[in-house]
Amino acid sequence: MSRSTTNSFSPDHRFSRAEVAEAVDLVASEPRKKRLLMNVTMGHRTLAIRQSAVTTLVGVLTMLALYLTESAAPSLDGQSLNFWALVTVVNVVARLALYRWLFSLQKPVDVARSTATRVVPLAIAVLATVQWIWSIELFGSHQSIAFLFILFAGLFGTSVAVAGMWPTAPIASITYLLATWGSLFRHLFSADSFSAPMMVASVLGVSIVLWACAYLQVQRVQTILDRSDEVDLLVASLHRANEELKSTNATLNSMRNAAASELESRSMFFSSASHDFRQRLHAMNLLSNAALSAAGGDKTESPSLKRLVDSVEDVERYVTDVLDFARFDGNAMHADRKRVELQPLFQRLELNFEDIASEQGVTLLFRSTDIVLFSDLSMLQRILENLVSNAIKFTSGRVIVAARRRADAVAIQVWDQGTGIAHDDHRAIFTPFYRSTTAERNHRGVGLGLAVVKRFADCLGYPIQVRSHLGRGTVMTLVVSPTDVARANERLEPCIDRCADD
Repeated sequence: MSRSTTNSFSPDHRFSRAEVAEAVDLVASEPRKKRLLMNVTMGHRTLAIRQSAVTTLVGVLTMLALYLTESAAPSLDGQSLNFWALVTVVNVVARLALYRWLFSLQKPVDVARSTATRVVPLAIAVLATVQWIWSIELFGSHQSIAFLFILFAGLFGTSVAVAGMWPTAPIASITYLLATWGSLFRHLFSADSFSAPMMVASVLGVSIVLWACAYLQVQRVQTILDRSDEVDLLVASLHRANEELKSTNATLNSMRNAAASELESRSMFFSSASHDFRQRLHAMNLLSNAALSAAGGDKTESPSLKRLVDSVEDVERYVTDVLDFARFDGNAMHADRKRVELQPLFQRLELNFEDIASEQGVTLLFRSTDIVLFSDLSMLQRILENLVSNAIKFTSGRVIVAARRRADAVAIQVWDQGTGIAHDDHRAIFTPFYRSTTAERNHRGVGLGLAVVKRFADCLGYPIQVRSHLGRGTVMTLVVSPTDVARANERLEPCIDRCADD
């Protein structure tokens, strides 16, 4: 992840959340004594960058003022003054280079790990202190009030800025303040510029003012810094949680992709197997019926052959249901909706089931209809095949299949006069391999027919309603959505208009 595109919360947007979070974790667990050298949280780093900029600017302006004042009223030879100016420039450049290296080039986590790196603020303070002590010794003998004022004002300004950096680098701050002011007061006292009482008063006055400035600044920013630390810790925790979530999501996606691939392979296998099985079973069914017809079709003359025909038909229905159920995947299977006329479908179903109904002693009736739907013909046919087959299997009277308009929808109903279904079983009958007590006692099967019906109906988006009375019969109702009814009518209107024009 590039730095330019990383979503970071560091002030200069150069450090990623991961880098800052790792630094926060290290700082939170380290001894507090280690923070005396440098506190590396983002809030403290920001404070140090701003205060060091003020310190450097005030120091440069002070040195420039000293150089210009000395040039206007020389007390040193030109060579010494130029050498001092050159060393001052080198000193400032060296400190700026250290500032940049520490705060721009070093990652927070690297600073947090390295004690040597945390010593850099102290090294910067030592360089600045050496420059000030040399300047005090060089220009302190000058009796001009201007020199003393420039020295005093410049040192006071930098000291206020350094005092504000106390929360970030306490040891560096105290080293700078004690060394620079101690050098100035020592020089003034040794040069008899101040009397002892005046010196004591000056030391106390400067100490009180600097303490007040440091106290006010530290108290003002400490609450903000503490909150910044808390925010950094919170963001670090959120970052870790986010990384864990990403890892978990990646694992889940991998598992989902593997499962989808496996389901697709399984679906392709069962689709191929379904065609092969059905083709062979259909051939067996034809051959067994042909053999029965060749034997005269008399059940009493050839009972074994008749049982063979019945068994082949049972196996064909069973394998069809099992393969349909096994290959069905609601996420991968989609309805291929086209214009469907119900009357031709009813006629095909009546032709397919009239012999079976006759053998069972069941009267099978299909009510004629002119209803046209926009649906998947193969799914709709499989649903009705299973419902009609189930109705014939569990009745000894009549089975009626009809389609009725119900407001904007269409209800396709299968009525039977069977034993009925207990109210508590209305939902359970659509569960795979569920069989009622009556079914177990009187009929063979594994309980997949209605499970296949439910899955195809769900794929089409058609609810199935069950109304039943024990001992009187059952009504299965497939409710075709108003959308599929309306879309079929929309496709009929242009044809009607063209016929009217002709």
